[in-house]
Amino acid sequence: MKLSLKPHHPKRYKDIAIALGLLVFGNNTGIAQERSPWVPTIPLTTNEEAEARQKLDAFEKGNVSLDDLTKNREKCDELIKYYLSHTNEISIKARLPISRCYALKGVYADAARLAQEYVNVYSNDWRGWKILGGSSFLMQSYDKSVQAYSNAVRLGDENSYEPLALAAIKGDRMYIIRGIIPELMNLKSAKQTPEDNRVHLISILLFYSVKTNQKDVFIKTLEGADMRTILQDNDVRLDVTSGCQLFNGKDIDSIRQESAAAPGGSSSSNNMNGLPP
Repeated sequence: MKLSLKPHHPKRYKDIAIALGLLVFGNNTGIAQERSPWVPTIPLTTNEEAEARQKLDAFEKGNVSLDDLTKNREKCDELIKYYLSHTNEISIKARLPISRCYALKGVYADAARLAQEYVNVYSNDWRGWKILGGSSFLMQSYDKSVQAYSNAVRLGDENSYEPLALAAIKGDRMYIIRGIIPELMNLKSAKQTPEDNRVHLISILLFYSVKTNQKDVFIKTLEGADMRTILQDNDVRLDVTSGCQLFNGKDIDSIRQESAAAPGGSSSSNNMNGLPP
């Protein structure tokens, strides 16, 4: 039986965009939909200007972190307003938090532009590459996203492996995933990995295993996984069903039976074989 691998439902990538907001921008508020360049209607007061300049100076001197500087959306608005009225005065280093603020507002083109300017000088800082990768992904520039995230992981940011794999899937660059399977497996099994990210990692690995006909990856991905939990995710359920259609053997039979018995799984083993229930 030849498997016809259907693409994942578009909703998957809406969920993934929210996940990227957490991974890239480090907050639990998600990220905005893409918007046109933002033009402020209310200028900064003298005190707000002074505060924005003080915060950027503190960041440049290492006295305040990127997370602390950009965790407040209202303060991000002030930083962008200050940048727009003092563009020529803003150093390359200070453009990193401005870039992140633009991304939080959904103005990904400006976020990517400033992040690119930053990494052109500070090429060894994974934070700039991460913002560039996320903004490029959300503008559907998947090749650029893959390149940026590849630099982020090369520079030591383990949290960029997941979005790198997502960008590789969207750009149909399976060889990228092949090269980072050990890291994805480790993250999938790590106790500190949040459950939502664990499920995303499982779905990525299952999708890759079916797409590239890698039975060993399919089996290893499901080792130790709680079927009752992961099959509640529609994408994982589709991935498991596709794998059980494609692969054969006693180990696959066990996965079929376990999947059929789990809540959210197939109602029968026939369905796992691609046959009508």
